[in-house]
Amino acid sequence: MSENILSSICNTISEFSAKGTSTPTIQYVLRCLKNHLNFSYAGVFLKNPKSDMIEILHHQGIFKNAVKDFKRNIGNKLIGRIFFTEPILIVSKEEEIEGYEELIVDKPFEKVILSRIACGAHTMGFLAIYFDEKIEIDKTSIDFIKLISGICAIAIEREEMIGVIKELKRFDPETGLYCLQYFNQKLAEEFAKSARYKLNLTLVLMDVDNFKNIINTFGYNSAQSVLVELSEELKFCIRGIDIPGAFGRDEFILYMPNTPVDKGEMVIKRFLDRIKKRKFSKHRVSTSLSAGVTGIQPVDTLESLIWRAQFALYEARKAGSGTLKRI
Repeated sequence: MSENILSSICNTISEFSAKGTSTPTIQYVLRCLKNHLNFSYAGVFLKNPKSDMIEILHHQGIFKNAVKDFKRNIGNKLIGRIFFTEPILIVSKEEEIEGYEELIVDKPFEKVILSRIACGAHTMGFLAIYFDEKIEIDKTSIDFIKLISGICAIAIEREEMIGVIKELKRFDPETGLYCLQYFNQKLAEEFAKSARYKLNLTLVLMDVDNFKNIINTFGYNSAQSVLVELSEELKFCIRGIDIPGAFGRDEFILYMPNTPVDKGEMVIKRFLDRIKKRKFSKHRVSTSLSAGVTGIQPVDTLESLIWRAQFALYEARKAGSGTLKRI
């Protein structure tokens, strides 16, 4: 059995390194456990960060309805013990341990092995391996279960990190607004919805009028500080459903869902007036923005909507600093 376990460990690590998400890896290790321990059913039980409830995220041999219905508090019984005090627990029905019932998924079990899933001091949940018959578990099997729990933890942590990286890539590092690529994806989705259901949609392009002068006078770092503060002002002035993005080095783009163009124009005008009254960065810099505003029309494509916003901004620049033009 030791050779089989070693082979499974090697295959598991190889399988893990080839996958970008935790699901294939965890399903693979559950199959390894099934081959070696012949369990009745098993699952990876994780804490839902939104509800703080324990739920089954990965499983083998458990009916879907039972998975859906299983939700537990951590508490101070067996689940609390595996989370906070004991990395491994073996629970038998005949021992009548307090908390036995909270581990029942869809039917009573004869024995369950719980192994904590954690990265450092952060406990994510536990691996639970159920048996319907009495069975003796040797030290080698326990060590193997611990190793599998560790692999599950690494796979889950890696998936979380990939998610964080993907989320960070959505944002422009200079301003904290959505980067143009992600903004365009969101805008395309909103445009399709607005065109389909005949909803209003306002699109705005804005440009910092004296950005080059700010760089030449106060330096690049001060100019960047101005952009960051302008971004914060923009987020303060718009609604939660409005989506701002970074369009260029010193340009902002914004779409306003379900908003008539005259209403959008009023919001942007208040924003521009607010900017004119403020000083930015430690150098107390004055600035203004030119803005082009347009709204969706029945014959629009996404390209024509964007082009019209760009042309409106072009007309605003020609008219002078701090000007808003609507087309």
